[in-house]
Amino acid sequence: MAGLLRIGICFLALLALAGCESMNWKTPGDYFAHMRVSPPTEKKLSVCHGYGCKYRTAVTLSRKDLKDIGRVLKAKSKQDNAKAERKRIADAVALIERKVGPVVGSDKDLGQLQLKMAGHRGQQDCVDEATNTTSYLLLMQENGLLKHHKVKKPSGRGFFLDGRWQHFSAVVEDTDAHTDWVVDSWPRDNGKLPVVMPLKTWMSDYDNYADS
Repeated sequence: MAGLLRIGICFLALLALAGCESMNWKTPGDYFAHMRVSPPTEKKLSVCHGYGCKYRTAVTLSRKDLKDIGRVLKAKSKQDNAKAERKRIADAVALIERKVGPVVGSDKDLGQLQLKMAGHRGQQDCVDEATNTTSYLLLMQENGLLKHHKVKKPSGRGFFLDGRWQHFSAVVEDTDAHTDWVVDSWPRDNGKLPVVMPLKTWMSDYDNYADS
């Protein structure tokens, strides 16, 4: 047990050091280059898993997959605004997770940090989740499915030295209100709706994972 704890602490410390170095990301492209992960195309994804993008599995979405994703994002609604689109984005991210999960073996991925399963091919930490969700969002953007949002670089919070756990999340900008929102898949199991909340709230509130 003590050995496992030491491994977990070392892993988190390494993650923190890597995160401090990467706070200079300016674009999603910079982030993918830093992580050495292939950015998404209109139908291809490089999915991270195993904690810290230890494993990367290429996934090609089928024409039906893309139609299903498009159907979610184009769903008819009484409201055509950024708030309504964020709900559809959450639905689409969850759908993509359910589609790629069986391919990469992450369909049983558990939410939040699972130290006992660190390095397990089927588990994903916040680095995996932030990278993958950013890929999924960019795929939506590349296919012209986002009307009120633009995909931004992932954001990080906490450095251990400030007494907070380090954590990363994908981010989109509400282009109507010019506000940033996190789309955070980490707190929940694979295929569940990600947490969507204002970036400012997410940066300061570590215990509240209620959607806004």
